[in-house]
Amino acid sequence: MGGPLPSPVDDRDRLVSFSRDQQSCIIWYLYLHHSGRSAVVCSDRDFACRPEVMYGPDGEFVVPRSDLFWCAPNVEVFAYRFLVEARLGSAIHDKQRASDLAPDALAYLAH
Repeated sequence: MGGPLPSPVDDRDRLVSFSRDQQSCIIWYLYLHHSGRSAVVCSDRDFACRPEVMYGPDGEFVVPRSDLFWCAPNVEVFAYRFLVEARLGSAIHDKQRASDLAPDALAYLAH
């Protein structure tokens, strides 16, 4: 987890990094809106890094983007989706039958 960072959308809002994939290609943030609302967003950018130290795979300078993508209305919904999708991924890997899946996993798939 990282400390609160200024949002690229509004200086009054904050981002708190709380998860990233294995190679830091996607980073998930808790978006803290100045109104008191919050949501989970993600980006391919680590907003804790200074722009001048961002380089591509061939050493070229990469213009930092401030794209944020909405993921979930709150951390609880994000965590639920994350866990169900991990269970479904394991079931696919293990070649489980659909009839062996938990009812909530089946409902998630049906949605």
